[in-house]
Amino acid sequence: MATVTVDTCVIEFAKDFKKIEAASLILLIYQKDVKIGVDIEGIIEKEYREHIRNSRALQRWWIHMENKRLIERYTVSKRGPYPPKNLSEADKMFLDVACMTDTKIFVSEDSDFYVDKTLDEPHPVVKERGINLMKIETATNVINVID
Repeated sequence: MATVTVDTCVIEFAKDFKKIEAASLILLIYQKDVKIGVDIEGIIEKEYREHIRNSRALQRWWIHMENKRLIERYTVSKRGPYPPKNLSEADKMFLDVACMTDTKIFVSEDSDFYVDKTLDEPHPVVKERGINLMKIETATNVINVID
């Protein structure tokens, strides 16, 4: 079963259908039983909970993921390197966890992980770490064919 790492910006975009593609991605993960990668320390999960607390639909999605054991928790022993930007601890953890998943897919539209605000080119450090940084639409296409 495939595991992907999903940035909280995607969760925020899915909330109240701010970006329909993000809501579609969340639904697709739900339907395909794709695992979500998080850290065992709870840094990513804490971020998720902050973003879903005002959304009943996303809370139900998270409960479904937990009940079906689709939350894959990773012990991160190797940290970094990171793009030389002002990354939060959660942002750093997203990169670390993405490196450990089977797909190495990290879905994010946060410009901190890209060369610039156009989101056209992943930051060289992200590429060097072997992470498949994907925008929401690309990830939706990839997950759609995962079985």
